[in-house]
Amino acid sequence: MVFLRLNVPFDSMEEVFHFLLAEFDRDRQVMEENGTTREERVLAEETFEANVHTALYLLAILLRIKSTEDEDFRICKLAYLLNRKKLQLRSSGRSLLHLICDESTSVDDFHVNDVVVFPDDGLVRLLLKCGADANALDVHGNSALHTIVQFSHPISHFMTLHNIIVSLVESGAHIDCANKQRQTAQDVSTTGVADVILRTKFSPSLKCIAARAIRKHNIAFNSIVPASLGEFIAMH
Repeated sequence: MVFLRLNVPFDSMEEVFHFLLAEFDRDRQVMEENGTTREERVLAEETFEANVHTALYLLAILLRIKSTEDEDFRICKLAYLLNRKKLQLRSSGRSLLHLICDESTSVDDFHVNDVVVFPDDGLVRLLLKCGADANALDVHGNSALHTIVQFSHPISHFMTLHNIIVSLVESGAHIDCANKQRQTAQDVSTTGVADVILRTKFSPSLKCIAARAIRKHNIAFNSIVPASLGEFIAMH
């Protein structure tokens, strides 16, 4: 309907989204119940992953069809409720932000790929505004910032790349957060454009520089500093 430029009722889309939020709870219940068979768990995990993608599609479409301040507020409420689910793909640990920042995120349903394209800077801003963790890590220790700097179309979609990097960093993403291979976003950047944006617009704080020095020289810190500070040092 969006592709054909027909009127899409906002209320109907909102209602579908609420049903989807309830579906996540049912998926998790099946995956975590002790009596669940392996086949049932596999099916629930596949459904869960499909529902994660569907949630992103619906939010992206809602952003396109909204026309009033009230609808804008209601989209924020939906995004907030979605963030509270703390959704991550079971196999990769990727968060919603990881998926939105990745151009390889699947969008292959009938006509969905005509109206939904990733990366999506508007969707990134929405989720960050509504409580998404800018420093969420996947199973390899990569943040969403690690993902977006590998975008392969930095020239033709420069503003998308620029806006997402700025949104992530301004929302607290650490530009020097290192993955399990001890690589930062700048280390894994595949284009000079992303690297230039990071170098010219942002610089690490003194505490980040200190944390990296501790990690670089393999200084023992776990038994010396508070747990919260230890986690901060470890991510560098």
